[in-house]
Amino acid sequence: MRILVLLFLPIIISLSTTLAAFDEISTSSEVNVLITPTNQSLILGVFAYRSDDIMQSHFEPLVDYLNDALGDGLNIELKILDSQQMQEALRQNQLDFVLTNPGHYLVLRSQTSMSGVLATLVRRKDGVATSALGGVIIVRDESSIKTLNDIKGHRIAIPKARFLGGFQAQLYELQRHNIQKDQLEFIELLNQDQIIDAVLSGVADVGFVRTGMLEDWQLHGYGAVDQLRVINEQNLRGFPFRLSTRLYPEWPLLSLPHVDPTVVRRVANALFSLTSDHPAAIAAEIDGFIPAVDYASVENLARSIKAHPYDFVESIELSQLWQQYRTWLMTIAILFIALLISSSLIAYQALRLRRQRAILRSEQRKLQQMAYYDVLTNLPNRALLTDRLERSMALSRRSGKSLALVFLDLDGFKAVNDTHGHDIGDQLLIEVAKRLQLSMRETDTLARIGGDEFVLVLSDVSISSSKPLLERILSSVAEPFLINKLPLYVSASMGVVYYPIIDDAADRLMRHADQAMYQAKRMGKNRYAIFTETSEDQSAA
Repeated sequence: MRILVLLFLPIIISLSTTLAAFDEISTSSEVNVLITPTNQSLILGVFAYRSDDIMQSHFEPLVDYLNDALGDGLNIELKILDSQQMQEALRQNQLDFVLTNPGHYLVLRSQTSMSGVLATLVRRKDGVATSALGGVIIVRDESSIKTLNDIKGHRIAIPKARFLGGFQAQLYELQRHNIQKDQLEFIELLNQDQIIDAVLSGVADVGFVRTGMLEDWQLHGYGAVDQLRVINEQNLRGFPFRLSTRLYPEWPLLSLPHVDPTVVRRVANALFSLTSDHPAAIAAEIDGFIPAVDYASVENLARSIKAHPYDFVESIELSQLWQQYRTWLMTIAILFIALLISSSLIAYQALRLRRQRAILRSEQRKLQQMAYYDVLTNLPNRALLTDRLERSMALSRRSGKSLALVFLDLDGFKAVNDTHGHDIGDQLLIEVAKRLQLSMRETDTLARIGGDEFVLVLSDVSISSSKPLLERILSSVAEPFLINKLPLYVSASMGVVYYPIIDDAADRLMRHADQAMYQAKRMGKNRYAIFTETSEDQSAA
């Protein structure tokens, strides 16, 4: 027997140890296992922006609806809490769900471990639903305050600074109009109903309340809302409430991290199933709930006006900064110096390159000028003329309008050149070019193709419409030229061909115009001749 006991003793001890360890694990409070109780009580904390009795009447039916929807095993209780009470309840883990305004949500998120937004509240007015809220700025109707700038120096009734629609939205609008917080005089009251009372009674000159408050007062007959006027009123299509500011997301409903995910899903399903015609929605004056919207605009607002929790700047001692980041700072300084030297060298090289490119562009322009322009008259030469003529012909084909190609040769130029020399001849050519340019339209092209020969491209003309222009050109050339006090006389003989009346290539059109020019000279000079395919329909000026 002793031998058997000794043999089984290690097994018995091992089994006892295992059972003890399992019992310890199962009873330990440190084990992080979510267990859904069969009869669980949950607390919904609602932020009190109005008096407790009004908040209770609004949200008690919503809690009753949730309890009916969730069924046996879960029971939700309602607690109406101000900001301090809610923070204390969260600190002591007394809340499971929270419904609060977006500005207060940012504060709670910075102070407490919060989950993401579970759902966003949707309000309803006159059959119109909205998941947005804003701020309203009210004064008595007989007040001299007309604009936002008039508010400075007057007493302003506000709720706590953590109210988005009751304070932060209005302050942001004032700052956008260069009105700073230190220029304003605030009277802080307990809730937004007291703010409306304060403005109506004259205790305050101005009041900040959230959207929907005026309509709620009018609906329930709380006071003479018709004696109030809204400052900076915005008329937004589809938004059912009076408004003075931009719009921001409505109240978020949050679940705390310790709540069983199964319970969270059941509550979310019940919230999203709430319809606008349900008594709970009617009592709370809401349309229901939608999946969480983006609250980034609320955070940006809080940062802009430096609202809590973005209202502080942590001071840093320079000595601590140097001690902690000395290696990094020295590395950055070395890199900065190296970057500065490199940037200077690059800037110097870039300057050299810019200068070289400027010289190159100047030379290119000179070469282009030499390649495409006549050196003496600065008119297009034969190469550029050919390009422009072909472009004009293409445009004529697209538009269906004809153009005239004119070949002009000076009469009597050789005598001037032989009698007075080439310098006088060159000056005469320059003056002829100027007169021709003055006689033509801006859309036409004038080119010198050599000696005393000029070519004109007249766009969008017909035989009849070009006649006054051609005669004007002849008259301008025939007038005396005074060069170095010498009166000089020349005239012009011109050959004209019309495209696409004569449908030919550019080089052949030039030859046709040249032929017509010689015909004009044979006919007595100082005139023009029109080229035709039969060379019979020619006219002279």
